[in-house]
Amino acid sequence: MGSVHVKMINEDGSVVEKDFKAPAHFLVKANIEHEITALEDNTTYWCVFSLRDSEGRVVQEFDGWHTY
Repeated sequence: MGSVHVKMINEDGSVVEKDFKAPAHFLVKANIEHEITALEDNTTYWCVFSLRDSEGRVVQEFDGWHTY
């Protein structure tokens, strides 16, 4: 299990901070500076950059282009 603290700095300079207890997931939009800090021993987390359109461009929302 575990938990993390997430800090995001928006493009306007405002800061958003929130704690998440596993299991959890959250979206950080492209070009947003962010920091993830484990709050408990043995916490595992991944920062995954995976939302892309059919042309390979980074997108903010899943459009389902590769679903069958």
